[in-house]
Amino acid sequence: MKKVKLFYLLFTVLALTVGCDNKSTEEVFEEINGQVAEKLISKIEGRDIYGEKISIIFNYNGENRISSISDGSQTTTFNYSAQGELISSVSKNYPNDEPSIFNISELYLAPYDVFDSGEVLEKDSNNNPKKILVYDNGYGSESYIGDIFYDDKPNPFFYTIKSSSMLDVLDQTYFNFGFQSPEIVKVKELLP
Repeated sequence: MKKVKLFYLLFTVLALTVGCDNKSTEEVFEEINGQVAEKLISKIEGRDIYGEKISIIFNYNGENRISSISDGSQTTTFNYSAQGELISSVSKNYPNDEPSIFNISELYLAPYDVFDSGEVLEKDSNNNPKKILVYDNGYGSESYIGDIFYDDKPNPFFYTIKSSSMLDVLDQTYFNFGFQSPEIVKVKELLP
């Protein structure tokens, strides 16, 4: 359940625009950012709320696909089919927790109600979310308001997301943005 909440939050924040053309996400990225070098994230470092240093390590297989992501206490391993499609992820907390398996096909079952996770309160001149409201545990629960700031650099996560085959997964996953009038959108169209 935690993974689904993280998935909602990630793509609520990434839901910058709804595209209508037939260009692939990669074509749009290259059109906007020009010929940028393909770089994969290997490590993200920061501090937790207690000031302790934390690191998230990204590991790749020989085909430059993400094989695992670890923060030292939890590791998520990605499993691919022979055709290179992402089929599942397995998370394990150390030292003794049982692994948690998430089958990617579960994302394809129905449109997810994004309005239950939060909403965009204000947009900038480029129609990108500028101020968002995110519910802690579904509509009506404690909420947080956040400001989103953009720079003019290429999205540093794009090629890392691509390396995990998530672009293909997002092409088969749908969000519902309408509470009373359903507005179904393919998640892949929401990437910045």
